[in-house]
Amino acid sequence: MADIAPCNVAAMVDEFGNWDWPRLQSLLPQSVLLHLSATKPPRPGFTGDFPGWARSHDRTFSVRTAYEALRDSSVQSANAVWKVIAGFRGLQRIKIFIWLLAKENLLCNAERVRRHLSNCSRCEACGAALESIYHIFRGCPIAVAVWKGLIKRDKWVEFMSLDTMEWIRGNLSSNSSFAVDSVDWDLRFGAILWSLWIRRNAMIFDPENLDMFAVSDRSIWLWKDMQSAYVLEGQDRPNHASRADSLQSSRGSLQSSRAVARWVLPPRDWCKMNVDGARDHRTGLAACGGLIRDHEEFRIFVDPPSFITSLLQVDCRADG
Repeated sequence: MADIAPCNVAAMVDEFGNWDWPRLQSLLPQSVLLHLSATKPPRPGFTGDFPGWARSHDRTFSVRTAYEALRDSSVQSANAVWKVIAGFRGLQRIKIFIWLLAKENLLCNAERVRRHLSNCSRCEACGAALESIYHIFRGCPIAVAVWKGLIKRDKWVEFMSLDTMEWIRGNLSSNSSFAVDSVDWDLRFGAILWSLWIRRNAMIFDPENLDMFAVSDRSIWLWKDMQSAYVLEGQDRPNHASRADSLQSSRGSLQSSRAVARWVLPPRDWCKMNVDGARDHRTGLAACGGLIRDHEEFRIFVDPPSFITSLLQVDCRADG
């Protein structure tokens, strides 16, 4: 058919505008006739096929219509993600971290190699050849093990295949879309992301002092801590289950809620001592200090270097 001129093709049409099958059968093989039967016969008003731009009425391309197409799709979608991240109810450092993750500005090993900061792009956790942002938070076996029991089975493929921005938006904006337990999923999702990143950094930069605390346990502690903060602040939680019920449910052996410690003045003629200390795991050295204040907050003793150790052995509950 490609070798037949347009005028000859028009001659193959009968007076009713249909293919002239008796004539065609004597000229063409059966295979060509089958393809021809699925093609409309040419008509006088028909023109040849040509590519066109669907965004304009006359099918011609213009910069204006291309700009409108981009603005309507990617820009609006990106704006929706930034609004969701800005409304994140968790810790500020996690909010900023999620913002960097959505912009894909985290220095994973693949990005470090691209910037000539490293010559190794493999994953330190599982040995995969390329540690990308997707691999850290969804592809690595550590991440898969964390998400596996929390995501609905019928949503697993979608959860693992979405691009980064849509993945973040879907989990922060809708608590019931992917999670089996939808109570405060936005807070738990952020806590898991942060815990995965902390674990990854520890394996690369401080492997000798790697905290073996599981990612799931760390994220649960952080999640519960953020929940407790909202309870103490008395903020409402729209479209979620009762927070009292959520705080009563414990995960593992972790404390489900924490009380906020506040310093209170001692009674008159009494003094109160507050101490703190720290220990270096590498050297084994430890240090401590303290502060003693009376009922008017007058500082009596600050950072005693040698007095605190013996003083800690005294039963402070005893009179005098």
